[in-house]
Amino acid sequence: MDTQYQIKRLRIEKNYWWHTGRRDCIVRLLSHIPRSSTVLDIGTGGGYLLSDLQAVGFRSLFGIDFDPLCVEHARQQGLSQVMLGDARGTKYTDGKFDVVIASDILEHIENESDALTEWNRILKPGGTLIVFVPGHLYLWGENDMLAHHVRRYKNRAHLSRVLQKNGFHVERCSWWNIFLFLPIATIILLIKLKDRIFHRGKHEPGDHIYELPRLLNRFLKRVLVLENKILAKGFDSPVGVSLFAVARKKP
Repeated sequence: MDTQYQIKRLRIEKNYWWHTGRRDCIVRLLSHIPRSSTVLDIGTGGGYLLSDLQAVGFRSLFGIDFDPLCVEHARQQGLSQVMLGDARGTKYTDGKFDVVIASDILEHIENESDALTEWNRILKPGGTLIVFVPGHLYLWGENDMLAHHVRRYKNRAHLSRVLQKNGFHVERCSWWNIFLFLPIATIILLIKLKDRIFHRGKHEPGDHIYELPRLLNRFLKRVLVLENKILAKGFDSPVGVSLFAVARKKP
């Protein structure tokens, strides 16, 4: 991942609406999980998800990230169990974790089965996997290229098939970022159209992550929190920007 892009993400992800909203969704998805559970966050970034889980009572928290900048940043937050590591070869023992979380990780990995086989290995039988991935092939854009994505996922069936193929039972699979799907998709498609007309694919890609005015950032976060409350009741949306799945390792 581009170093300047990563530095920018680390600087803003603590309060940025997209990241705070997704962390809120994950915490709600884990609301029924015993607080004594052993949890691994793969691609832990700045460590803010682990801090949020710690705040609601989880005590046995681990994280790995391939980027030394992220590991250093997470450790500065007091998260001593965050290590430098590869999602495809974590080096943890078989069946160590009750929960494995991978938020926007799978799309970076060329052979997704390598990662999923590893995550299955380190989960206890019946353990929970939570995965978030970007959706819709037509939304592929500059952020995907800058973040070194190798794919977006077409739909819920696509993600479910991938998980089932690699030894998981899919309990639920839903779209996320539902209410903002139309404006986000419209903006992305307009940017792609502008680039095609004026640049014809010859310009250097730039990210579209901006530090928003506080009130707008707070409003967008509240939209996602409202959505997360609905999703937490078991509603699986047929539309959205990203996909998430809750799956279990087969006994």
